[in-house]
Amino acid sequence: MADRILIADDEAFSRRMVASMLREDWPDGVTAVASSAEALIELTGPTANRIKMLISDFNMPGINGLQLLKAIRLGVDGVRRDLPVMLLTGHADRALIGMALALDADAFLAKPIAKGTLRDKIARVLAAPRSIKPIEAYALINPREDMLVHWREGDSPAAAPVPDADSGPSISLPLAEVPEDSILAAPIRFPDGTDVVPAGRRLGRALLDRLADLKAMGLPVEPVHIQTQ
Repeated sequence: MADRILIADDEAFSRRMVASMLREDWPDGVTAVASSAEALIELTGPTANRIKMLISDFNMPGINGLQLLKAIRLGVDGVRRDLPVMLLTGHADRALIGMALALDADAFLAKPIAKGTLRDKIARVLAAPRSIKPIEAYALINPREDMLVHWREGDSPAAAPVPDADSGPSISLPLAEVPEDSILAAPIRFPDGTDVVPAGRRLGRALLDRLADLKAMGLPVEPVHIQTQ
């Protein structure tokens, strides 16, 4: 039987559109559901081993996209913990994006969705080596529904983060110029004060790709302050 991509989105139009785009490359391998609960049924069902990737909306009633991602990373009911997950958003949900990175979301894609961008990101994610943290690292992350914070016009521009006093010498670079495996000297922070990536984090290839996704969505992720020693 063919491999599958699973789509979870409560918006019927968006769900059908993504499924239609994917069926051009995966004609017999797309399953679309309207909720996280239905997604978990698929992810724990008899053909779960055929699911190679989940594409999920952030905001869904009941179990939201981040709560679904956390359930996957915890391996709830035997779900594959390192399943690749791409998150769709029609809003720049700042608090949720930081948690999504902490839960090792593999990619971000803003609505409305461009077919070429969707294809490119799926190819990137499926080709990348899988690496996740121990269960304990995800257990304390609590993506509650009341933590939704939507981007608003009129937010002031992001102030350049100030490197931590004890982080040593640092330089400020555009995201595209940040060397792989650099160490953050200061957090990447949104204008409302939300820390998206904490200081001290190693910027591996996967994390740099995710930050590039956020930049493409218009979110302020640069300049990036990195340690020089």
